[in-house]
Amino acid sequence: MSILQILKDYSPLVSPILSPFVAAITAIVLFQRKEQERVHCTIEWKYVGHPDGQREEPFLIVHNRSDRSVAIKDLRFLSGVLGRNPSETTALGYDDPEHIDFPYLVEPGKLRSMQLDEYQATNIADAASWVGRLLSRMGRPRVRVQATTTAGKRITVSAEDAIAWKKKPTWLQ
Repeated sequence: MSILQILKDYSPLVSPILSPFVAAITAIVLFQRKEQERVHCTIEWKYVGHPDGQREEPFLIVHNRSDRSVAIKDLRFLSGVLGRNPSETTALGYDDPEHIDFPYLVEPGKLRSMQLDEYQATNIADAASWVGRLLSRMGRPRVRVQATTTAGKRITVSAEDAIAWKKKPTWLQ
């Protein structure tokens, strides 16, 4: 007997037994995907009023695409070539430490803007090793920003856009 003949003989028995398991696994996967937080981040520059006039500052835009609220509990810059090392302080730009009030709530389907610390991002990028600078010429970011939700999801995006334009490599200008 060939293998095809054996499969043909047992197919009427196997399909009624396996079909409930396939349906259950499909339902579980779909339920888990629906329950996940769908959050996306990007960096954008906006004009902000200062005592000395308006300045352009980098902002992390968090877009909540899920059907429930998401709370951002931590925001850090990451540096390093192989392993990403988090910065010791928050990546938020602030004038007064009392203005930092984590967690930041993002309503379903809404956007939330959080000002980033441009100087901290620039210092981390300037402190990159020669390997990191070489890899940045090939497209790998020297610095990243990571937002962590209260559910534990980590969203990481390149923070090269948060670096002051004058500090970018000349080949990018």
